[in-house]
Amino acid sequence: MAASKATKQNALPGNKPSGKPQTADASTARQKPHPGKTKRAIRQRGKLIARAILEGKSDTQACKDAGYSDSYANSHKKEIMNNPEIKKSFTAIMDAAGLTDEHIAARIKELSTAKETKFFADKGKVVETRDVEALGTQADMIQFAARLKGHLVDKTEVKVDRLEDILKDLDGGRKVDK
Repeated sequence: MAASKATKQNALPGNKPSGKPQTADASTARQKPHPGKTKRAIRQRGKLIARAILEGKSDTQACKDAGYSDSYANSHKKEIMNNPEIKKSFTAIMDAAGLTDEHIAARIKELSTAKETKFFADKGKVVETRDVEALGTQADMIQFAARLKGHLVDKTEVKVDRLEDILKDLDGGRKVDK
C-alpha cells in the first residue's frame, strides 16, 4: 500500500501510474523546441528576410514574408533584424551577391565625393555645362557611413537608463527621493 501511495505522489500530471516510482529525470525530460525558435528555423527566416530586402521590400514586409505575424513583425522588427542568426544569413547573401564590406566601403567613398553636371540653357538651347559637387549625395553618404560606424544613432535607437538613474545624474549624483 505504501508503494502505491508513493507512486501516485510521484506521478506526473496527465501520466498514468506505472507501478514504479518516477524520478526527477522524467519530469525534466527535454521538450521539443517551438518550431520558430530553433537556430535552423531562424536561419531559414533570415534568408527569406534578406532576399525580400534585396528585392526592395521594407524590413516590416520582409519579416511578414518570412512568416512572422503582422503584429509581431510591426512590434519586434528591430529585435528580429538584430538576431545574430538573421544577420549571418543576410551577410552571407550580400557577400554572395558581390556586396562585400570592401565593395560597400569603396562605393560609399566614391559617392562621398560625387559630382553632378548642371546645364544652363538660353532660349531652349544648352549654352553651358558645369561639373559641381553633388552636395546632397555627398551628405547622404557621409551620414550613412557615420551611421554604419556607430557614430550616428537614430532617435529610436537611443537606450534610456532607468528614470531613477537619470534623475540622480541630473541632481548631481545625490539620491533622489521618489
